[in-house]
Amino acid sequence: MNAGHFWRWLAIIVLAGALVRFPALGTVPPGMHIDENSSGYDAYSILLTGRDQYGVSYPVFFEALGNWSSGIHIYLSVPVTMLFGFGKTQTRLPYPFFGIASIIMAGCLGQVLYGSREGLLAAALVAISPWDILASRTADAQSILLTVLIPLGLCLLISGARGRPGRLKAGLVIMALSLYGYGTARFFVPLLVIGFLAIYRHQLQRNRRALALGLVCSTIVALPVYTVFLPYTANRFLQVNQIGAPVEGGLGVGPEMVDVETLSALRNVSTGDGPYATERDFMMSFTICDSIDDDLRDMCLGKLKDPGESQWTPTALERALGKWTWPLGFPLMVVGNYLTSLSPDFLFINGDPNPRHSPRGVGQLHVFEAPLLAVGLAALASGRKRRDKLLLLWLVLGPLPAAFTGEGGDHAFRLIVWLPALHLTSARGAAVLLSRRFPERHPILSSLMAVVALLGIAVFLDVYFVRYPADPYALYRWDRDVGALRIAADVVGPDGVVHVPDNTMHAAELYQAYMYNLAPHIDTPPFDILKGPLSCTFKNAGPEQLRDDVFILAPMLPWRVPPDCDPTAHGLVEVGRVSYFSGRVAGYLVYRHRDAAPAPGRR
Repeated sequence: MNAGHFWRWLAIIVLAGALVRFPALGTVPPGMHIDENSSGYDAYSILLTGRDQYGVSYPVFFEALGNWSSGIHIYLSVPVTMLFGFGKTQTRLPYPFFGIASIIMAGCLGQVLYGSREGLLAAALVAISPWDILASRTADAQSILLTVLIPLGLCLLISGARGRPGRLKAGLVIMALSLYGYGTARFFVPLLVIGFLAIYRHQLQRNRRALALGLVCSTIVALPVYTVFLPYTANRFLQVNQIGAPVEGGLGVGPEMVDVETLSALRNVSTGDGPYATERDFMMSFTICDSIDDDLRDMCLGKLKDPGESQWTPTALERALGKWTWPLGFPLMVVGNYLTSLSPDFLFINGDPNPRHSPRGVGQLHVFEAPLLAVGLAALASGRKRRDKLLLLWLVLGPLPAAFTGEGGDHAFRLIVWLPALHLTSARGAAVLLSRRFPERHPILSSLMAVVALLGIAVFLDVYFVRYPADPYALYRWDRDVGALRIAADVVGPDGVVHVPDNTMHAAELYQAYMYNLAPHIDTPPFDILKGPLSCTFKNAGPEQLRDDVFILAPMLPWRVPPDCDPTAHGLVEVGRVSYFSGRVAGYLVYRHRDAAPAPGRR
């Protein structure tokens, strides 16, 4: 196949991939997660002021919600915000483009490794990949950038090893840039580059000067990740990994689980019954579970009784190992997470158990890829060429970084560095079947594979676009967040009160909702939203904060402001409050300075 045919077919595949990535971005996934809002608002603030939501000028790592994410995806979102404005769909709009780029790069890497057929097959598999489609449609998945940068870097590195020294230097720099894409890359990319240098060492000896210059340049690019910005990258790693001093004899501490019976005993705060009748129950103030659907009762307050929950969680290991938890628990968890990533349940049947990452009943890959993946693995294992060794190395290393994190064995976003290798291996398997095993049956086999692929994508599209938005589990995980909160100008009722669905109030979500929905109406972002139960943050606020900032106050039960926390004494006036649709007050009052511009919907 000549280059012209390859690019024409690749363009058709890209078009097909676009058809499942761009439609209904504002409604599928349902709602909008707080991490998406944080990214969108940061892009909006950078566009207008050059500062993030905390007032930091052009940061490399964004504090966001305390997770210190790298800013590549935010800066790439700025032009989209400039062209199309600020909103839910606009916030997600850059990510389908990242997905399109991942299709193109899978095709190019497949072509560089094996030829045009494998390249087109790899691009087609990525175009219809549930894993890639899901990551392409949410602003919560900046890790999808790794499916673009890592294949691009490898394309350039392999071309450089074949006699193009300029590409070798560029490839090393691109691999260094990928370290800024997502946390797992900082573990995975150095290992992959070292493996590449070892596998292609003989070819690289002919380009020593280019290799040396490329290593110097890439080191300069990568060094800040491991030096200047180490406190930020380490902060996020410590949030999700299980390395550290044992806490109460265990591996770590998660949110306290509260069962339904306990909730029944604690929830009657409005009637004066129960132990929390006279004092504030901090957990109950955020979510009240007395009218939630039966399917969601166990999910209230973060209790998720998922039958597919991993047995390698710190809690499960602590229960099983007892006093041996600390010396044995961590290595067992890493091995268990790694094996979980290899399981058919994660890859082909149920996928990531978090419904924000994967609909229930859908694997990360299509089921029809299982035999293709097996044939591809067999071909790689029997192959002796450098390209086979490189792809095998990628397959082995792919699940490793996520295995060191809590629940990393089936975390789709942390494992996304693995995605291109899996589809390339499946493409290799499909090419083997088409070219070697049944040469006289190409038309039949090709037609059969196409029909099976179409059936697979049809099932996925039905689940994702029709059933997923109506799934109560998904609705709870998405709609309890900002998408369910109608703040400020959205649906202020005639009484001037902002109403939201019952059982959706969480402090962090409310904070993000106000930030996101008020942002277009504030003259000069970023602006702060000072919040916190019973913390009268305005008491210590300076004159500029009192004039410019928004204050959310969670008053004492029964929704009274304590005498020593009187906003009016500081020149503040109430500009909004939050109630459930049922009329019950959720307990959040919104204040601004009396001289500030009125909040939207209150003018």
